[in-house]
Amino acid sequence: MEKRQQYTALVEKRKKDRFFPEEGLSNPSNIENGIFDSDEIGPWSRWHNDLDARILIIGQDWGDNRFFIDNQGRDTDNNPTNNNLKALFKEIGYDIGTARPEIPYQKGLFFSNAILGIKTSEGGMSGAVRQKWVKHSTIEYTLPLIDIIKPEVIITLGTKAYRAMRLIFSELKDGKMKDNASI
Repeated sequence: MEKRQQYTALVEKRKKDRFFPEEGLSNPSNIENGIFDSDEIGPWSRWHNDLDARILIIGQDWGDNRFFIDNQGRDTDNNPTNNNLKALFKEIGYDIGTARPEIPYQKGLFFSNAILGIKTSEGGMSGAVRQKWVKHSTIEYTLPLIDIIKPEVIITLGTKAYRAMRLIFSELKDGKMKDNASI
């Protein structure tokens, strides 16, 4: 099966997943009857989704229900994470464009999250996350996504995303992320 078919099957699986609504985590396909969901693994993948990506960026989670609805399932350019990513990539001479491209960028990057559900609980975008949410999305979706993309480099944003990769790559050390710089 080719990459596109594998990816489409993975997205269809994600769209049917319940995630954990009783614990405050919803599937984007269940929010507002799915009108803001996409044919991507998650909302952040609408920005960069190159299945031949050299670099896979894994963030913690995408946000909460309110942000998802208010922005119609798209990200914004004024998001602190996105601003930092733009600045960091600019330092190495790489323009990652805007968070709301008409056509997703096909420049060797793929963006995803360690948690693919959308938080509905109190606390909004800064609300607490549960380890079982990370484990579920990592095993069910991130591992197959890595197998499809086969990136040369995986960059994690934050501790939760790093710990998600430890579920897949046992050789990663527990402790500071910088301790793994040579792996």
